[in-house]
Amino acid sequence: MEDKDIRNWLIENSIQEVETIVPDMAGTARGKLIPVEKFTSGSVIRLPESVFTQSVTGKFLPDGYINPADRDILIRPDLSTLKILPWMKDPTATVVNDCFYEDGSNVDISPRQVLKNILQLYRDLGMRPVVAPELEFYLVQRNTDPNQALETPIGRSGRQETVRRPFSLDALDEFEPIIDQIHSYSDAMNIKIDTLEHEMGTAQLEINFEHDDPLKICDQVMIFKRLIREAAMQHGIYATFLAKPLEDQPGSAMHWHISLVDDDSGKNVFSFWSKKNRKEILNSRINSIKTLDKLIKNNDKLEHIISASAIGIYENNNIQIQDESSLNNCESFLGNVVKKWEDEIDNLSSSKIIISKLRIGIVLSKESGFLEKLILINNLKVNPMIDNGSQWQSWIHMEDLISAINFIIKNKLDGIFNLVSPNPSLNSQLQSKVISLNKKPLISFSTPSYLAIIPFKILGISDFFNEIILNNKKVYPKKLLENGFVFKFDNLKKIMTL
Repeated sequence: MEDKDIRNWLIENSIQEVETIVPDMAGTARGKLIPVEKFTSGSVIRLPESVFTQSVTGKFLPDGYINPADRDILIRPDLSTLKILPWMKDPTATVVNDCFYEDGSNVDISPRQVLKNILQLYRDLGMRPVVAPELEFYLVQRNTDPNQALETPIGRSGRQETVRRPFSLDALDEFEPIIDQIHSYSDAMNIKIDTLEHEMGTAQLEINFEHDDPLKICDQVMIFKRLIREAAMQHGIYATFLAKPLEDQPGSAMHWHISLVDDDSGKNVFSFWSKKNRKEILNSRINSIKTLDKLIKNNDKLEHIISASAIGIYENNNIQIQDESSLNNCESFLGNVVKKWEDEIDNLSSSKIIISKLRIGIVLSKESGFLEKLILINNLKVNPMIDNGSQWQSWIHMEDLISAINFIIKNKLDGIFNLVSPNPSLNSQLQSKVISLNKKPLISFSTPSYLAIIPFKILGISDFFNEIILNNKKVYPKKLLENGFVFKFDNLKKIMTL
């Protein structure tokens, strides 16, 4: 909203005060309550930096995390979060804020900024997280004496819940007035609730959110916990999100449903290797060639077709060197895709057109692809490897890739060409090269493949791990070299910049 629209909105809703809040590391809303006139005047709102070093117990972290002077930080509202607080007697709005130092730089220890930094890393990788949390909490009787144990509340029937009633709708109905109040407040604040259920404990409930952007959801979770407590107090009881508020009952947690959407395909990367997506991957390659065949029939001027696939057609083999004449014995998914793709190209109707089938290795370019991912990980100051980086990587520098394609076109070469450097490198050597060029202090560690594969097995995509993560092959550009192509970067030592 523009400044004028904000003022109009505040006037239309008779807002008298505005909560300017920031989430601390425990997810508690910290901030100031200011008159609406001060909010619209553009006055600078300040908080101490130590607001981000206070734990859930109220104690502060030891010195060393912030400036000893506990300097002021400036807070600026994210106006997309501006909402009316429906439970306040006097019309009051709330807005979540970002935090900055006097020089305009971000306060990196602000939890909201931490999340923004993480989301930027995903954007750099071409991915977008989508999340949905499940919030568990207990309803308990009002308790003003902290020395007294908590008790479950009296329900609508006048009886106290004393036994566990998981997923019971009758048990949910006991708290119908409170649940209705939660829904009413949520609707007023445009918080999208998906489902609500009775959890395993006595008077323990769970509310699930609809999937959305992580920053938006985290802002809403902070507000939603307040919303539930307020709804409960409106009906004379308390709501608690403590991990273990009742000694003999199950604990409460907040579970997260997390998806990663690929920017290019719009698909969930965790389902990339599903049967449906595999079929779509294969069909996209085959159908593109069929479309090309139709165009060829109507175009007698076409002279040369360049088909670019990958070295996935070769089997993983850390001993044998494989060139264009090697038998294609790879039975992996990617191997079959490349094989069927190239077979379809061979079936093109015209015999007059030069067809060059390129099998491209890992492209070294800091702008995209495999190397870009290594650099991003390197920037996090970690150097993770599997099996000590013992996998052979067949790579090609971006400059050589472009030169090789131009060479093939200029010389009208047909057939299969491996576009890789003559000298493959171990994954550990490639990692070391990135470290030497990027000059980042790193923590190096290696995970055995039998352990690293576990999450992929759980997701049902262990073959993805074996084909992509454990990619291990020595591929040689025999035909390019035989035709006189000269690599500028034929080994890692020659690469001074990426």
